[in-house]
Amino acid sequence: KYGAVFNIDSPIQMLEMFHINGEYPRKWDGTDSTSTEALSNLKTPLATWILKYRKAIKVHQYLSKWDKLRHEDRLYPCYHQHTAITGRLSSSDPNIQQVPVRDDPVIRDIFIPDKGKVFVIADYSQIELRLAAHFSEDPELIRRIKDGGDFHGQVAIDVLGLDCKVDEVKKKYPEARDISKTLVYLTLYGGSATKFQLSLKEQGIDKTERECKDILNRFYKTFPVLR
Repeated sequence: KYGAVFNIDSPIQMLEMFHINGEYPRKWDGTDSTSTEALSNLKTPLATWILKYRKAIKVHQYLSKWDKLRHEDRLYPCYHQHTAITGRLSSSDPNIQQVPVRDDPVIRDIFIPDKGKVFVIADYSQIELRLAAHFSEDPELIRRIKDGGDFHGQVAIDVLGLDCKVDEVKKKYPEARDISKTLVYLTLYGGSATKFQLSLKEQGIDKTERECKDILNRFYKTFPVLR
């Protein structure tokens, strides 16, 4: 159907190929994009194939990097207590805390405990949000935490103007939810629009500082006490 050669790693050439064939991948905000979110919503053969290619590349990148760090078929990351500004534990060589969870095959499945042992997973449920609600006494924040549900999905709907139900955000608009999650925790730690923009850029999300400032202002209109 497509009948042309293009550089699969070039977003410009990729968009041209889609447009030539009458296909228009768009993000949640209506802009043309070759992001995972846009291609997932397009659901055409070319979009599906590109997503499979990207997953394979990501898996290869992780495994080839880890192969150089393994010792007797085990990984021994370095843990740091005083690196992250938030006070959280961090790790390196490899950063075991940033293993992707959305890719297929699931990279996390390669981690297995020694014989006779198990992995124990323990985590606080939105501890920063709960502390913020307690100390700020923001009525809207308290209400939402008590109501439960997808907090970041609802913030994405309110602040980014998504037209969908809250339980659809995570699947249909994962990038918008990522923006929302970054926004929430950035504000709790006193981040600025500039910091917000840089944090999004690290995730491959391009927003101008003006756009980030507008998003921040809409967030504070929803939770005025947190400003």
